[in-house]
Amino acid sequence: MSSVFAGHDRIIPAENFGQIREAAQILAAARQDAAQSQATLAAAGEQAAQHGYRAGFEQGVRDAAARLAASLGKAEQEISNLDGWIETVVLKSVGLILGSMEADERTRRLVRHAISQTAGAEEIALHVAPEDAAMMARAIADLDHRITIEADPLMSSGEIVLETSAGRSQIGLKDQLAAVIEALVHG
Repeated sequence: MSSVFAGHDRIIPAENFGQIREAAQILAAARQDAAQSQATLAAAGEQAAQHGYRAGFEQGVRDAAARLAASLGKAEQEISNLDGWIETVVLKSVGLILGSMEADERTRRLVRHAISQTAGAEEIALHVAPEDAAMMARAIADLDHRITIEADPLMSSGEIVLETSAGRSQIGLKDQLAAVIEALVHG
C-alpha cells in the first residue's frame, strides 16, 4: 500500500487534510499530557525532597537534643563532683591558714572583725569560757576600750559570744568555721 504522503508534494489534497489535522490534534494532546505528567512528576519529586529534608532535619534536631541532654547531665555530674572537691580544698586551706596563726592572733582577728560589724555600739562584752579569759585579755589588749571580758562557766573553751546593745552573736572559731561550711554546702 502506498502512502498518500510518499511524494514530496507541498500541496496536501483536501481529502487528506482532515487526517493531518487530526494527527496534529493528537500530537498536541500528547504533548500536553506529557507536559502535565512532567509537571506532576517534578512536583512529586519536590514534595518527596521536602519531606525527606524535613524528616532528616527533624531527626537531626532530635539527635542534637539528645546529645545536648547527655552533655548537660555529664556537666551537672562533674559540677557536683567538683563541689565536694572545692569544699575539701577550702576546708584544708582554712585549716592551714588558721593552724599557722597563733591562738592570740586568731582570737584578735575574730574579735576585730566582729567589732567592725558593730561600729555603733557603745559597750561590747565578750563572753568566754573561764579557762579562755586570760588568753582573751591578752589577745584584745589595747584593741578597743569599749570591750569587757566576762567569764561564763557554761561556755566551752573556744566559744566566744559578742554582746552589744543590738544583741548577741556567736563569733568563736568553731562558729565561724560552721558558717563557712554551711555557706559551702548550701550556697
